[in-house]
Amino acid sequence: MWDISSARSLTSVDISTCLNENASLVSLDPGMVNQFRRKSELQASINCLDVDQSSNWMTCCGTFHDKSRKSFGFVCMFHVLTVTLTSATIIREQPKCIRFHEGFNRIITSTNNGAVTFWNKSNLHRESSTRTSMESSNCIALNEFSQHFAVSGSSCNLDCFAQMGNLSFTISLDVVD
Repeated sequence: MWDISSARSLTSVDISTCLNENASLVSLDPGMVNQFRRKSELQASINCLDVDQSSNWMTCCGTFHDKSRKSFGFVCMFHVLTVTLTSATIIREQPKCIRFHEGFNRIITSTNNGAVTFWNKSNLHRESSTRTSMESSNCIALNEFSQHFAVSGSSCNLDCFAQMGNLSFTISLDVVD
């Protein structure tokens, strides 16, 4: 973590160590218990992070890889001022992007399985999930004023949402020679 006002590093957080040391705060998707039991064999990579408007909370998402190249994902919430993990969830899919959505009072992730998932901000419980028009959704763009958001990914489509969980329309971008 960096303090941009003084341009210096404040601290470094190792996600694997943090989850191991705070296992009581980690919830698991059904069927994920055996994968997470082998946590000493896992390597984590962070795919994306976001800080809320107050700059007090940071959420990040990423992927765990084991030695056999199997992978699964995680979503974490940290209190920035104390650099404390407050909640985490281990999930089957691999989240690629994560955003705070202040208007919906939710956290949104896009995943490698073409889904957009909505999470409760206080405890990171999955509230709902909706499919996108692409196989893998990699990026979320958010309009804080209108509360609309768009998702892009592994195709030339741009999925636009005006309400939580409801795909409003898709824009297809074709390359012309």
